Amino acid sequence: MQPGMTRSISAALLALFVLNSALSMTNWWPTPYVKLDARIAPEFVYVWCAVLVWVLAAQRGIVSAISKRGVTLLSIFYFLLMLGRYIDTTAPALFGRAVNLYWDGWQVPRLLWVMAKNQPPWMSLVAVVAVAALLFLSFAAIRWSLQTTVTMIAPFTLKRWWALLITAVLLGTSIANLLGVHATWPYISRPVIPTYWQQAKILAAALQNGGT
Repeated sequence: MQPGMTRSISAALLALFVLNSALSMTNWWPTPYVKLDARIAPEFVYVWCAVLVWVLAAQRGIVSAISKRGVTLLSIFYFLLMLGRYIDTTAPALFGRAVNLYWDGWQVPRLLWVMAKNQPPWMSLVAVVAVAALLFLSFAAIRWSLQTTVTMIAPFTLKRWWALLITAVLLGTSIANLLGVHATWPYISRPVIPTYWQQAKILAAALQNGGT
C-alpha cells in the first residue's frame, strides 16, 4: 500500500471516529468528564446521509458543491449537537436530574460567580482559558472531520456499493432506534434530537405562560 493511500485511509477513519465520538460520548460518572462509546450515534448517521445526498446532487449538477462556508455552517450545527450531547449525559450525573435549559440557564451566571469568588483570580482565568481552548479545539476537530468527509469520504462512498449498503443498514437501524426499537440499543447510542425537542417544548410553554 502506497504511503499516500495509507495517509488518506488514516485521515478518513480518524474523521469518522471524531464525528461519531462527538455524539456518542457518555458520562464518566459522577464527574464532568466523558468517555468514549463504541456505539453509533444516530445523528452522525443522519448528517452523513445528508452529506452523501448533497455531494451526489452536486456531482450531477443539481446543486452547487458544498463550499467552505457550508462546511463551517454544518460544523456549527454539529458542534451544537455535541454540546447538547454533553449536557444531556453530564447533568444527571452532577445534579441527579435532567437539565432544563430555560430554568437552569438563569442560574448558570450565579453558579459561576459562586465558584469563581472562592478561588484565586489566576485560577479562574486559567479555567476560562482552558475551557475556551477545549471548545475551540473541539470545533476545529469537527470542522476538519466534516471537510474530510465532504471532499474525500463521501465521493469514495458513492462509488462503492458495499459502502452504500453499510450506510443503508446504519440509517435503517438509527431510524428504528429513534422509534424506540429496543433491539437497536446495544448498537446505537441514545439520540440527542429528542433532548433538543423536549427543551424546545419547555421553552415554548414558558414563553406562552409569560416566562412564569
